[in-house]
Amino acid sequence: MGERVALLPGKRVLFLTKDPERVRAQLRGELDLQMRDLRVEDLMDDINTDAMTPAWACFDYRPEDIARNAYAGITWTASGCSRRAR
Repeated sequence: MGERVALLPGKRVLFLTKDPERVRAQLRGELDLQMRDLRVEDLMDDINTDAMTPAWACFDYRPEDIARNAYAGITWTASGCSRRAR
C-alpha cells in the first residue's frame, strides 16, 4: 500500500473550481471544501502554473505578499478561467 498523505490540523486545500465565486469564498475563509464536496467536472483542468504565478511574483518572500500575488495570472471571464493578458 502507498504512503498516506494528510494535512496538519487546521490546514486547508485551495480547490481551483470552475466557479470563481467558490474560489473567492475559499480565499476569504468562508468555504472549506473537501474533495467529497466536488465532482471532477467542478475542477479547472489544463492549469498552466507558469501563467498562474507570473515570474515577478516569485520574488516575493513575505507571506502576505506571496498570498496576495500567488494567483496573479488567473482571471475569470464569462466563459471560464483564462490567463490574464500581459
